Amino acid sequence: MLILRENKVSKTQLNTKIQKKVSENFDINVSFSMFYGYYIDLRLDFTDEEYKIAKHLLLSDIFDTKNNSTKYLLVTPRLGVESSWGSKARDIFYASGLNSLRSIEKVKIFIFPDNFDMRTIKNPCFYNLFFDKMTESVFFNFADYNFSQSESREISYESEGIESYIRLCNEKLGLALSNEEISYLTVSYGDLNREPTDVELMMFAQVNSEHCRHKIFNSSWIIDGKKKDNTLFQLIKSTEPEKSDNVIKAYSDNSAVTSSFKTNKLIIEKNNNYSYKNIDTHSVIKVETHNHPTAISPFSGASTGSGGEIRDEAATGRGSKTKAGLCGFNVSNLNIPGFLQPWEEGVSISYPERIASALEIMIEGPLGASAYNNEFGRPCLVGYFRTLEQKINSESYYGYHKPIMIAGGFGSIDNKNYKKLNIGHSDLIIVLGGPSMLVGLGGGAASSKHSSSKNEDLDFASVQRENPEMERRCQEVIDRCSNLLNNIIISIHDVGAGGLSNAIPELVNDSDKGAIIDILKIPIADKSLTPLEIWCNESQERYVLSIKDIDIDIFEAICHRENCPFAIIGHATDNQRFILKDDSKYYIDLPMKLLFGEKGEQQICVNSSNLVENSYDYSKFEFADCLNKVLSLPSVASKQFLITIGDRSVGGLTVQDQLIGPWQVPVADCGITSNDFLFNAGEAMSIGEKSSIAVHDPVSSGEMAICEAILNICSAPISDLSKIALSANWMSSFDNEFDKYNLYKTAESITSNICNKLGVTIPVGKDSLSMKMSWSENDKEINVKSPNTLIISAFSSVYSLKNIVKPMFINDTNTSIIFIDLSEENYRTGGSALSQVLRTIDTDCPKVENIENFMNFFNATQHLIKNNMILSYHDRSDGGLITTLLECSFAGHVGIDIDFTKDLNDINKYMFNEELGVVIQVSNKLVKEVCKIYSDNNIKNHIIAKLNNSYDLNILKDKNTIFSSSLENLHKTWHKTSYEIQKIRDNAKSADNEFKNIGNKNNKGLYIDKSFSDPEINQFFSINKTKPKIAILREQGINGHYEMANAFSENGFDAVDVTMNSLIKKENNLNEFQGAVFCGGFSYGDVLGAGRGWANKILHNDILMKSFSEYFDNLDKFSLGICNGCQTLSNLKSIIPGSENWPNFLQNKSERFESRITMVSIAKSNSIFFSEMDGSKLPIVISHGEGRADLMKKDYVKLRGNNQVCMNYIDDSGKSTESYPFNPNGSYNGIAGVSSSSGNVTLMMPHPERLINIKQFPTNDNEVISPWSKFFYNARMHLK
Repeated sequence: MLILRENKVSKTQLNTKIQKKVSENFDINVSFSMFYGYYIDLRLDFTDEEYKIAKHLLLSDIFDTKNNSTKYLLVTPRLGVESSWGSKARDIFYASGLNSLRSIEKVKIFIFPDNFDMRTIKNPCFYNLFFDKMTESVFFNFADYNFSQSESREISYESEGIESYIRLCNEKLGLALSNEEISYLTVSYGDLNREPTDVELMMFAQVNSEHCRHKIFNSSWIIDGKKKDNTLFQLIKSTEPEKSDNVIKAYSDNSAVTSSFKTNKLIIEKNNNYSYKNIDTHSVIKVETHNHPTAISPFSGASTGSGGEIRDEAATGRGSKTKAGLCGFNVSNLNIPGFLQPWEEGVSISYPERIASALEIMIEGPLGASAYNNEFGRPCLVGYFRTLEQKINSESYYGYHKPIMIAGGFGSIDNKNYKKLNIGHSDLIIVLGGPSMLVGLGGGAASSKHSSSKNEDLDFASVQRENPEMERRCQEVIDRCSNLLNNIIISIHDVGAGGLSNAIPELVNDSDKGAIIDILKIPIADKSLTPLEIWCNESQERYVLSIKDIDIDIFEAICHRENCPFAIIGHATDNQRFILKDDSKYYIDLPMKLLFGEKGEQQICVNSSNLVENSYDYSKFEFADCLNKVLSLPSVASKQFLITIGDRSVGGLTVQDQLIGPWQVPVADCGITSNDFLFNAGEAMSIGEKSSIAVHDPVSSGEMAICEAILNICSAPISDLSKIALSANWMSSFDNEFDKYNLYKTAESITSNICNKLGVTIPVGKDSLSMKMSWSENDKEINVKSPNTLIISAFSSVYSLKNIVKPMFINDTNTSIIFIDLSEENYRTGGSALSQVLRTIDTDCPKVENIENFMNFFNATQHLIKNNMILSYHDRSDGGLITTLLECSFAGHVGIDIDFTKDLNDINKYMFNEELGVVIQVSNKLVKEVCKIYSDNNIKNHIIAKLNNSYDLNILKDKNTIFSSSLENLHKTWHKTSYEIQKIRDNAKSADNEFKNIGNKNNKGLYIDKSFSDPEINQFFSINKTKPKIAILREQGINGHYEMANAFSENGFDAVDVTMNSLIKKENNLNEFQGAVFCGGFSYGDVLGAGRGWANKILHNDILMKSFSEYFDNLDKFSLGICNGCQTLSNLKSIIPGSENWPNFLQNKSERFESRITMVSIAKSNSIFFSEMDGSKLPIVISHGEGRADLMKKDYVKLRGNNQVCMNYIDDSGKSTESYPFNPNGSYNGIAGVSSSSGNVTLMMPHPERLINIKQFPTNDNEVISPWSKFFYNARMHLK
């Protein structure tokens, strides 16, 4: 074992946070240093040259652990689990020619002072503060860590008889089998005349878990002694998705499929050229939850939740591709240190030891979800965040100690691929993706149970581990297969809950087949895994699929090109029997009907429950105090800390994300993407959830959630309600009559009273009915349960991207703000933010009063949108009408005068009730016409406000001001909760700098100030038919190649997909190309430094080194590096002429991934890309975690003197800046891009290719085409 250690002490926030915890828990101030170390397991010793390369890659040196006398603590990845870091680092070592490596892992070494007591270090209460026991291990001796668990985990259980053995396994393995299932198995194995194997029982438990089979939703119901006609699932299917013209597939695959438009799809052809194909495509929609894993390990739980949903989409039909995502969280009270809120004081309760707190979840969970989406390359465009904690009695509480983590999205699938084909006898069964390891064991069963202290070991076993870069590779393979003229994939299934033990039986069972699987052919990362662990673990980033034997060469070639591992592990059989074996033993030998056969009908008997409705008088509360508290409640307050950590532009098709307008305020009602790079039509999605109402009235909560989702998506041009498809995600503790009864009544009501009357279908959904956390504390049993929570996601096609209406007041005083009341003038405040912050007992909740009027409103509003009669639109929701108006004012950076005409005693109920309603802005010349259209449809409406020039909020009654506040102060109040979390999570100085600028009246926002005329692109290229070839370069983990290929293709280039492996195999030659672009993404997951893995592969592979050196030496060729490509080029300075003064790119000063649209100025430079653009000031997308340009002053002076600085981040005054967030990464003197001295090589962190269409700009300043088209046009003109 070779151990290296970095020479520099790691200076991260981790140390500060641990020191703070130690100080709080032990009342001592301990100083310690943390170093990163590397354990390297070798097949053969490195040569001197190999050792030199290894030290260079790791920026480390040999570490003599035997003669080390320091007091230390060693924190490693969990034993038996290869970390995603380790797998990617191993790939980099192999790419750099270090093939004698077996394994490598990164560890943390905490060094303590010599006088520190070793007994304290070994105290579990102390060392537990230094590591996450769900994902890490801790040691006190360097020699004790050896990657794998050494002890055998094979267990044999002694019992008498089949039933006794099954019950013993059920207890020891946490199988969550019911008595009925145990009886079923006892009879079945009695018929087989043998005992089951532990592998068979674990597989059966996963395949038949509540998580996988949704047994409650398929149960019959008896309420008050009378049997109901429908199961819950039948109620949902009564929305008739199968009869809808819009729904193509429902409840028969991993995702639902809905109709979309013909798409001018950009694909990579078999010859590796990019080309546009006019194809019939459909939308794929799916929303999942990952609650239990997020409770015990928030980062990994939320990360793998997002990854699992992406796989669901990809495995739909015969291969699909995700396009955009959503993410949401419900947690208990945050209790932010130093920012404790009045509604939290004295009521918040503790947590079981192994469960993360709400604040920990909201710091780590979103980071996990965003990190997965970022690295995979999917924009997350929609989300929500709610806190709730409320006492029921001395031992029971409503809350989300078991959080809701919801992940969803939509994708695209070709019409020819949406149906799976039947697998035939002898068709191959393949595992695509990463190896098996000891993660997520029994997760399907574990997530089907209430969490309690008894489940701690099972919780540990069910934790998962993420590797989005591997999933990206799998996706590229699926894309290449599904884009073939004849797709070679017969059927595909994602590997999720239950691992292979669930995925493979389901894959073959769908075709009425059995299978023979050789367990020795399943790839594993840990040789100590038992057969049960190999078969049932939930290692992520895997698919199982079937292809014909004659297609294996094609499949193998695609996988090799993408560096994507796969294994043929067996074949399908006509004999409907499932066999798992090795050369000497059968671990499973069962008829398929035993796994999937009927286990008998489950019946649920409950009695009806009555609701108590008590309203509350809020007249005694000061409006100003109520407003400040409501604006600080997480469900109301700014969600910016959740948004800027996520890449929302990757793929190049985003039209609307969460941040709206020139001031980028997070108030969007829905997310919108373009159908293709023509930017004519597209797709929209939104969320609706009102779980705070569910505490008192679960049925109304469900109805309101659907209507909220529809009101949110109504701001997009949809035309017809039937175009909307819903996902329904159901959460409940399901442990008492009130919850059970109301779950049924909610399903009954939302289908018959809402969906069926509106003509809206529910073709997809998920249930999680174990939303309860129990533990003992001070000899008292504590129970925290979720209220019945229905989360609705709405999806629709959008016929025009021109007519999108945003929740942003246009600064035009010749307009009026109209309030549209859809509540029949009710002011009910039960379950409202107002009730929550004041802790009132208010059970009179909003309801859907008139569904016909709601439908009329939708149709009327769509008519107005189509005819461009609405300037802005925002629905009334959390925080009530006053919040709706303020959010539009924040986004538009404009003051507002509200005309309050009601009784002053009702101002709080009027302003803060969360009944259904909408605010729109209309030109004064259209006000009468618009109001008449609504009135003619029996929809109440009136002018409620006008804009002002004072940048204030004024509320007037009878022309007298009854409340006034500056918009800046209110905006800061609304943003404060986000800031407080950001300050803990990120670099506090960066958070402070951003907060100072929030709501600043003088902030100019984003704008377009260009110094050039629009290029006549179409005219030039219609004359000149020549298309120079450009290499769209990528390595594993790159995800920005499609938008880059489109940008160059639109500007007269012939774009070709070129991978490093294709160059090594000499399938491509760089000499063929006039240009080469290194695309953005996460090559090797940014392991060993962003871009360094890709660069070192080039530098240490003889073929690549020669090819790129010759290419860069030819100054007639041009090169471009964007984002990860920029980082890669900066590490290739040794072979690029004129690059000696280039900066390195290091971690952002905020210590966080940053995704924003920011302002840059274009400098006069040598770069061929910026010709004639100097002097322009333009918005541009940035999306990176390591974008800080770092260089010496002398190098900067030379770059500037040689006209090599192309672009700078600028502040409000238009000057280069290092100030955050104007400069999002802290780059020296605001450097955003540089060129080589000749100008033929340009590298930049921002993404011009992601703002290639003017509809993508947050402000267009009456521009017709994107100013960034000139950037790519210049490259083509350079070659003319």
